[in-house]
Amino acid sequence: IGTDKGLQIFLKNGKTKLITQKDGLMHSRAENLLLDKHDRMWIGNDVGIACFNMADSSMKYFDEAYGLSIQGFRVSSTWQTSEDEQIWGTENGIQYFFPDKLYNYKADLKVAINRIESRNIFTNLVQSKSYRLAANDNYITFYFSTIEYLPKLRTFYEYKLEGLDEDWIKVANQNSVRYTGLPPGKYSFKVRASNDNKVWTNAENEVLITIAVPFYNSWWFKALAVLTAMLLLWYVFRYYRKKQLERQEELETEVVINYFASQINGRYRSDELLWDVARNLIGKMEFEDCMIYLWNEDKTMLVQKAGYGSKGSMQEIMDKTAYHIPKGKGIVGAAVESKHSVLVNDTSKDKRYFTADGKIMLSELCVPLIHDNEVLGAINTENRRRNFFTAKHQKMLSTIAVLCANQLQRIRAEEEKQQARIEALQNKQKMTESRLQSLRLQMNPHFLFNALNSMQQMILANEEMVATRYLSKFSKLLRTILIHSDKEMVSLKEELEILNL
Repeated sequence: IGTDKGLQIFLKNGKTKLITQKDGLMHSRAENLLLDKHDRMWIGNDVGIACFNMADSSMKYFDEAYGLSIQGFRVSSTWQTSEDEQIWGTENGIQYFFPDKLYNYKADLKVAINRIESRNIFTNLVQSKSYRLAANDNYITFYFSTIEYLPKLRTFYEYKLEGLDEDWIKVANQNSVRYTGLPPGKYSFKVRASNDNKVWTNAENEVLITIAVPFYNSWWFKALAVLTAMLLLWYVFRYYRKKQLERQEELETEVVINYFASQINGRYRSDELLWDVARNLIGKMEFEDCMIYLWNEDKTMLVQKAGYGSKGSMQEIMDKTAYHIPKGKGIVGAAVESKHSVLVNDTSKDKRYFTADGKIMLSELCVPLIHDNEVLGAINTENRRRNFFTAKHQKMLSTIAVLCANQLQRIRAEEEKQQARIEALQNKQKMTESRLQSLRLQMNPHFLFNALNSMQQMILANEEMVATRYLSKFSKLLRTILIHSDKEMVSLKEELEILNL
C-alpha cells in the first residue's frame, strides 16, 4: 500500500514492513504503484521513481539522471502494457520504459582527474602525474568528472587524499575538492564514482603530490641555525674575551705608564732620566736591548746617552764606547726623520737595518722623542726573535717617549733658567767687583795717606786756613765718590768734577 509516509508491505506471516526515505525512497510519499512481471514494485511520486525488489528487499532509485522527468509523476497517471512496458504521466507529457531494461542497465562508467590548481600550478590532466610543490604552495584544488556516452545517469563521487584522509569522502553535487594548508609530506589523490552508490569505479589516473618542508624546518636549515647559533655564541664569547683582554692590557699598560710617569717626573737631570728609562724598559717591559739617543749640538749625529742590554751598558757608555748613529742612517735615522715610530718584525728583509758590532737582531722598534714638533732624539729597542714587538709595545713605548721628551724639555728649561740665574749672579758679582775696583782706584790708599798727612803737616805748621780748605775739598771728594759708587753709570760732567777735585 502506498502512503504519505512510505510503502507499507504486509507479509504472509502477518507482519508488516514500512519502506521510507531512509530505506532508499527519494521522498516518503508513495503515490503510484506498478508491479512488473519480475515481482518488482515500482513506486512513483512527484520527485522520481523507486523500485523495490521483493526477492531481496533491495531498493533502487531512478531520477532525471536516468533520463526521467525532472518534475516527477502525476498521481494515478500510470499504465502497463501486456509486454510489461510501463507508461507514466508527467506535467509535460508521458514517459515510457521497459522496467527490466531500466532496472538492469549497466553504464560503462569512466572517471578521471582532469585538472589541478594551486598557487603556482594550473594544469589539465590526462594521465597520472607527480608534482613537487614549495612549502608555501599548499592550497590545492582537484577537479574530476565522469565520461559517459549513454543516457545520463546519476553519478556519485568519493575521493581520498592518501597521507591525510583515512577513509573515502563522499561529494554531494560537485566535481571538485579543495585542500588548504597541507602540511609538508607526500600525498596521493584518488577519485572513484558510482551510478548506484554500490558499485564503484576508480579513476583512471591519480595525482602524486610532494610538498616540500619549509626551509626553516629542513635539516640543512636546522643544522645551519645550530651552526649559526654556535658561531654567534663563539663570536660573542670571543668578543667579550677580546674586550676583557683589551681591558686587562689597558690596565697593565696604565700601570706601566703610571710607573714610568712617576719615575720620569721624579728625575731632574737628563742623564739620570735617560738611564732610568732605559733600565726600566728592560725590567718592566722585558725588552732584550734598549738604547736612547739625543742629537749632538749641530744635529748631525744621534749620540747614545743611555743603553742597557747586549749592545750597551752604563760602564761601556761611560768608557766612551757608545754606539752613535749618523743622521738619517738605519731604522733609528728613519724614525727620527719621519717623526713616526717604526716597527720592523724581520730586519733581515729591511734594507735600512745595520749593525755596528756584528750582532744581528731580527726585530726592532724605534720611537722618536718629540716635543712641540721638534725631534730631541729616539728610544730604540731590539730583539733576537722575529715578530717579537707588538702594537701594544709600540703604543706603550710611544707614550713613554712623550713623557720622556716632555720631562727632558722641562729639565732643559730648568737648566737654562738655572744657568741664567748663575750668569746673572756672576754678572752682578763682576759688577760689584768692578765698583769696588773703581772705588779702590779712586780711593787709592797712598792718595788718602798723602792727603791726610798733608793736612796734618798744615795743622802742625799753624796753617789753619789752608788746612781747613784742604779738608773741605777732601771731604767733598770722599762724599762724591761714595755717592757715585752706588750708581752703575754717571755723567761725564760728574766724572770731570771728581777728577778736578
